[in-house]
Amino acid sequence: DLLRRITDAIAFLAIKGLLYIDLRLPNIRIGEDGTAYLIDYDDCVVLEQGCSSDEELIELLHSNGNATKYM
Repeated sequence: DLLRRITDAIAFLAIKGLLYIDLRLPNIRIGEDGTAYLIDYDDCVVLEQGCSSDEELIELLHSNGNATKYM
């Protein structure tokens, strides 16, 4: 269940146009209520547009010049 919530959060960010690329244990915090929080957005990639599906995200990442702005 925790892994699913983390992947849902990453997918949500991608849909909104933010690619979270630094997923590792030090960047996940668990609250007292069991809520998972992603931290450390320094290495995120801001996509020129959001994505409405996994297939659209993959296509966007494979195309030239779409993931060029960094935070």
